[in-house]
Amino acid sequence: MKNVLTEKFGTQEMAAKALGIGRSSLNQKLNGKQEWTARQIQILIKMFNIPSKSIKSIFFENHVELNGTNTKQPA
Repeated sequence: MKNVLTEKFGTQEMAAKALGIGRSSLNQKLNGKQEWTARQIQILIKMFNIPSKSIKSIFFENHVELNGTNTKQPA
């Protein structure tokens, strides 16, 4: 998701501004250290036209990127 946000907004700072949060908060969310709020999820769904079937994997499973790539490392 980090790459997609940067492509759309140019910088993480601009992406954070679009979401109404600070850059450090965005960075924490992108790194799985802070959860997304319902409002932020709604904004991102509309911004990127995310299909409902993908919402769970994107926002509630830490190992899936917005482009669908599985980033979970094998145990």
